[in-house]
Amino acid sequence: MSNDTLPEITIRRDPLKEMLQACRGAFATAGIFSFFVNALILAMPIYMFSLFDRVLGGGGNKVTLAFLATFMIGALFIQALIDIARTYLFVRVSAWIDLQIGNKLLAVSMRLATRRGAAKEANLISRLERLRDFLAGEQIYMLMDLPWLPLFLAFMFFLNFWIGVTATAIAAILLVLALSNKWYTDPVKNAGMDAMQHSFATATRTLRNADVVEAMGMAPQMTRRWQRDNEVALDRMQVFGRRIGLMMSLGKTMQLASMMAVMTVCAILIIDPDSGLSRGSMMASVILVGRVLQPVQAIVTGWPMMVESIENYRIIAQTLRDSASVTETELEVRSAPTGQIQVCNLLFHPPATKQPVLTGINFSLQPGQSLGIVGPTGSGKSTLARLLVGLDRPTKGHVLLDDQEISEWPADDVGQYIGYMPQEVELFPGTVLQNIIRLDDDWNSDAVLDAAQLANVDTMIKHMPKGYQTVVGSGGTLLSGGQMQRVGLARALYGNTKVVILDEPNANLDVHGEQALATAIEELKKRGVTVILILHRPNILKVLDYIMVLADGKIQKMGARQDMLALVGGPRAATQPDDRALNVISNEQNS
Repeated sequence: MSNDTLPEITIRRDPLKEMLQACRGAFATAGIFSFFVNALILAMPIYMFSLFDRVLGGGGNKVTLAFLATFMIGALFIQALIDIARTYLFVRVSAWIDLQIGNKLLAVSMRLATRRGAAKEANLISRLERLRDFLAGEQIYMLMDLPWLPLFLAFMFFLNFWIGVTATAIAAILLVLALSNKWYTDPVKNAGMDAMQHSFATATRTLRNADVVEAMGMAPQMTRRWQRDNEVALDRMQVFGRRIGLMMSLGKTMQLASMMAVMTVCAILIIDPDSGLSRGSMMASVILVGRVLQPVQAIVTGWPMMVESIENYRIIAQTLRDSASVTETELEVRSAPTGQIQVCNLLFHPPATKQPVLTGINFSLQPGQSLGIVGPTGSGKSTLARLLVGLDRPTKGHVLLDDQEISEWPADDVGQYIGYMPQEVELFPGTVLQNIIRLDDDWNSDAVLDAAQLANVDTMIKHMPKGYQTVVGSGGTLLSGGQMQRVGLARALYGNTKVVILDEPNANLDVHGEQALATAIEELKKRGVTVILILHRPNILKVLDYIMVLADGKIQKMGARQDMLALVGGPRAATQPDDRALNVISNEQNS
């Protein structure tokens, strides 16, 4: 089975189902392989039956023995080849599924990761990997072999009715044991895993804030807290370990007991001269009962993985269906936006809460205008910034870019025209250049230099060990908070941006850095770029056209810069703001 011969799948209503349907031929082939693998397994009991009854018990000669041995070796060789082919088939199918939807899942994961309350569903790539491992692992082979279980039971009934009854009873007992195992161990396992995750989260938070912990002498307290959490986790996992150990011991005991039971039944039948059962039949029965128990035992041990795989499939399929329905509502690729921003009757509350974070937000900006948003901590400024770039969707109301909902613009298309810098700037592992150009292979050197100079970071970068080729992030050069912020600013200003939204861009800047930022804002306005800044420090307000005061999720006051500077305590500017009037939308306007 070759990747280049498989059909391409378009993400539509139920892409994962379509993909599995496209693999029906591969699964049918695997089913045929499984039939021959299981049929050839019968070669061993037939060989044992013939060896004991015809060669050893029937006065057979060496020619018969050689023929049987040759037959057995050939059967084993063919079985191995077919089993290898089946393994390769499932490995290729699982890899093909990953290749077909991996990129789509990563894109959906990034979209979900930007929305609050979607953390459990965001790690789709990990779910896909576990589903792929299941398709390429031992459990899928056992499931393919399970339908052939009646074949072996039928053969045992053919040997003797009571041997077949014994084998069927043993299989039923093991199945009950498997269900009991799940009922007995799963609740304790889940509680233990939750406690372990809580303990791990405590350790992670402690290490993330190691500087604060060490500087303020909090290490003993944090150690005690982690130890308490870890002791709870260890207690629960010990209970789980004892229970799973008990069930595993019962399983092993049952395996030995089943062999003994079959041999005992065979011995009783052999003693009875009327049964007609031979020693060869007894050996064949022992081998067959082991084969009957193998898939049942595999289900016992692999049940958690199978349940997890079903859940992973359900979540991936549902997420792709939801994503497909959302994608269908997005606009076709269109011309670049002009940068007009309009917010109408905006109300937003996170999915996990009923208390609105923003209420009744109304304003608009024309291309080339600038707005500074100030207010106390927790007033909703950063949330408003996320809504303006489409990371969150309004609960009610509208956020419009060029008279169209920002969420309905194709993200891959509109993203190149938006520059966004959040409060906490993170750089991707790679070079400084790769971070500025947003990891785009089709980049422009003049645009890179322009963005770096606008962000006043060009000189700083050239003084790095390898300039723009300096590796940052994991295993690379460590940058200070201010340096990371300036590189993040250059990334936001790179390219043909029409809207720039910066969340506290001067938080880590000195006086010279703030002056450079003010110069960059003036230049962006001249280019017709709409600029929105979230600010705590008012020094930059003097170069902005309009100022909004946000408190308790509502606009307390909004107006032209000269009218607002005295209110917010910012420095007065020597020049008047843009003479275009700010369009403040009436609160009575319908959404």
